[in-house]
Amino acid sequence: MMKKMFLIGALMMSSLSISFGGEGDKIKVVSSDTTSSKVIFDVHSNGNNVVAVDLSGVTSEMASISLIDQKGESIYYHFVDGENEHVEIDLQNVKPGLYYVKLNLDSEIRMKLVVVDNQ
Repeated sequence: MMKKMFLIGALMMSSLSISFGGEGDKIKVVSSDTTSSKVIFDVHSNGNNVVAVDLSGVTSEMASISLIDQKGESIYYHFVDGENEHVEIDLQNVKPGLYYVKLNLDSEIRMKLVVVDNQ
């Protein structure tokens, strides 16, 4: 319960954006980025049950992207290979619900909320 309240509070205190992949898209990305880091971490729906992650400015050698369910279990994991990267995560076999796209860098962790609604 505290995590949900913290997330809601964090979203209210910073800039909030919700992106849709297109008309009738069942994936919504809720993003809030308050960091002053030079790394750009953009998550958006590509349509067709795909979430696209665009990164630039990554200088960390141990950077990774993961998709995490509400239980905290990682259901997708990818090491970032370079300073700029485009990753597509297929959500076709993912159940409806809330998920987090997590960017793990050496000195910081960023997360963006993804809502999957297959109805």
